[in-house]
Amino acid sequence: MQARRFQAFLFFVAGVIVCNTVMATAYGANGAGSLPSAAERLNDVASAGQAVKAAPASSESENTGTVAAAPPNDACASATPISGTGLFAFDNATATMDGPSHNACEFFNQTQIDHDVWYCWTAPAQALTGNYVVGTCGHTVVDTKIAVYDGCACPPTDGNLMACHEDDCSFQSRASFTAVSGRSYLIRLGTFPRASGGTGDFSITYHSDLLCTEPADHCQHPDQANALTSNRTSFRVADGFTPTQSGTINGVCWWGSYRTPPPGSIDCQGAAPDAFEIRYFTDANAVPGTEIASFSQAGGTLAVVGPVPAGTFIDPSIVEYEFHATHAGIPATAGECLWIEITNQLTGCTWLWETGFSGDGRALRDGFPTSPNGYTADDAVAEDLAFCVTVQIDPAGTTCLPPTPPNDNCANAAVLTGVGTFTVDNWTATKDGPDHPSCLSPPPSEETGIAKDVWYRWTSPCSGPVLVRTCETTGVDSKIAVYAGTSCPTLATTPLACNDDLCGPQGIQSMVVFDAVPGQNYLLRIGSFPGAPGGVIGFEVSCGPPDNPACPGTGSCCNVSGAGGKGCSDKTCCETVCTCDRYCCDVEWDSNCAAHGYDNSGCGAVDLCGCGSVCGRPEAGDCCSANGTH
Repeated sequence: MQARRFQAFLFFVAGVIVCNTVMATAYGANGAGSLPSAAERLNDVASAGQAVKAAPASSESENTGTVAAAPPNDACASATPISGTGLFAFDNATATMDGPSHNACEFFNQTQIDHDVWYCWTAPAQALTGNYVVGTCGHTVVDTKIAVYDGCACPPTDGNLMACHEDDCSFQSRASFTAVSGRSYLIRLGTFPRASGGTGDFSITYHSDLLCTEPADHCQHPDQANALTSNRTSFRVADGFTPTQSGTINGVCWWGSYRTPPPGSIDCQGAAPDAFEIRYFTDANAVPGTEIASFSQAGGTLAVVGPVPAGTFIDPSIVEYEFHATHAGIPATAGECLWIEITNQLTGCTWLWETGFSGDGRALRDGFPTSPNGYTADDAVAEDLAFCVTVQIDPAGTTCLPPTPPNDNCANAAVLTGVGTFTVDNWTATKDGPDHPSCLSPPPSEETGIAKDVWYRWTSPCSGPVLVRTCETTGVDSKIAVYAGTSCPTLATTPLACNDDLCGPQGIQSMVVFDAVPGQNYLLRIGSFPGAPGGVIGFEVSCGPPDNPACPGTGSCCNVSGAGGKGCSDKTCCETVCTCDRYCCDVEWDSNCAAHGYDNSGCGAVDLCGCGSVCGRPEAGDCCSANGTH
């Protein structure tokens, strides 16, 4: 395998540089954001993809001839009574699934909690009404999932659900909730569906607000899982929030960390004086619009207290600091989206704003803070930031999110005319179409669906190959399908073409090729890999591949060229493969280019060299092998 086939990413993690090397054209984890642990997400690059989770085989599938007894708290009605704070043992190795699924518990397309065991917990009576955290971080190797309900009535309902979380610290979880002194709450501890149960401990801790005295419903709480660089030269971060009551914002709490640049990254708090700035913006189509006010620590308009160590760590050993500031009041109107940006410009030290939960799941991260263009929808990342303000805010408000696309459903497919590059924001789109075996994503995910799909009806002006691709026009982990006609597909429908993870800088964008007839109608389905966030997707529709000066070249498209020859003799095959993999025309036509030349999975559903149907059989001959042997 040529070295150029690999992409290396450096992640700024807990004082070390983590080198994550992935194969660009077989990006099994589906993107730069597909990291093996949450620790590897504390970085100075935006997560462009998503955490992809392949459900492991359940231990219950093994026929051992014996059935182990379920734990005594296997059923909600038999919840174990516990109280106070501290460590509590659990064993869900033989537990069954007893509780309901919840949409608010959806992680990696799974809304259920498997192997669940139950506890009825009573909050301490020492007037410690406030935020509590129940978690398994550092206390087990089990892939846990946790839900907390108000009261201990069984079965619990969506209305009782207070918090549900998974994979907050590698494959372990923590959930934060507000408890009233002396009141009982139901804790449901289980696993990601089909993961094996096991033993371990979970902790219940009281989270002292330290500097922050704001009520819990004024906050997006710190998650101790990740943090994003936010300064005024390399990256800046903003998050939207929606007040549920009108009032005045004149104070802010927030959380973050300090790190020296790699290599040898260490905590550098105190190495340089803080220079915080906080800015507020109106909303302008789901991005920050007009600046309402700006407050500066250096300019004397922002009075900052802190940093104070919060006594906790960010995944799992980076010191978490808390801050509180006051400033002149700004008006907040109930139901209207506001944006907050917090930056800290330091010398020789990087400040990172901690991520949080209880928000809408979307923030903006601008990699060009000195540009006059400001924030755009392309800056969207699937995060919330940790902060509190002096008014109550909606924990999952949608007013700061983009509107649902009008062509979210197949029945409302938009009419697409001609060829060119088109744009859609599918952040709030839902899944409307069926799964297809021919839409199978690369291992280990092997997803057959397309999430957050939007639909287009297109009449072809082309005769012959048509390309639909997102290769250089989006950072979204995209997936594309094309259907004959304009009837909405069913499970029995076979797409003309379907692709995931073929091209793009990180190998997580898509391209399909299909033969079109002039005047015929086709249905285009553009979406995201299941579990990946949406965003702004630019997609190109073209009649045949773009011209490439290296095409036609010399030699067969299905064989390696000699002496670093670029391209191959079949112009259409050459240009299509080079659209998919520029190396083939920029550097040389190597064995990977030859593989694209014959393999249907390489560049869509078109058998470019005429032997894809027999590739892998002895009779395929040298057309399907770079070295002339099967």
